[in-house]
Amino acid sequence: MKKRVAVTLFTLMMLLSACGENTAQHADRVSAFYGSLSSYSSVASVTLDHGDYLTDYVLIHRYSENTHTVTVKEPLSMAGLTMTADGESLELSFGDAVFLPQSLDGTGATPVKLLPDMLAALSTGNYEAICLFTEEGRQLLSLSVWSEVDGDEFMHRITLDTETLLPVSAEVFFDGRSVMTAKFSESAATALPGNDRQGTNQ
Repeated sequence: MKKRVAVTLFTLMMLLSACGENTAQHADRVSAFYGSLSSYSSVASVTLDHGDYLTDYVLIHRYSENTHTVTVKEPLSMAGLTMTADGESLELSFGDAVFLPQSLDGTGATPVKLLPDMLAALSTGNYEAICLFTEEGRQLLSLSVWSEVDGDEFMHRITLDTETLLPVSAEVFFDGRSVMTAKFSESAATALPGNDRQGTNQ
């Protein structure tokens, strides 16, 4: 019940705002695009809330052939550390070093799992709330979607560019509390034939 409080309040706010307009066609575009994604890449500037302290990372996220690769760009002390996941296994590589990423407060999840999970969540079409708005002359689409990672339930609130459908920013909630924020740049994606579309965000 507690986990649903944040998204319930957010949904009510959406209904009371200009976001109440018909957005079904945009929801269909998003789920179709991410459901047929063949490749994706972005640079994510991520802030994690561990409860009593914050950590910042810059991560390069790539997806191709059902495999996600997340590489640390910053901090420099961890630059080059790479996680590769194909849905069945997860491999971490950084020379001879072993990387054990700190979990988010109260959960067993880490950003290297939540970024791939965001793409999977976007493909479901099961959006809790969806809203169109304009910021600095740019039309954006905000949506909320639930997902499960390692037995824990998360709510992703994701902002997409309405033209390219690529992520601009995201916030992840666990147990009613924000645990991760991300801003995306240098994003690009391609969908499989049948949903022939390419997108690029600078």
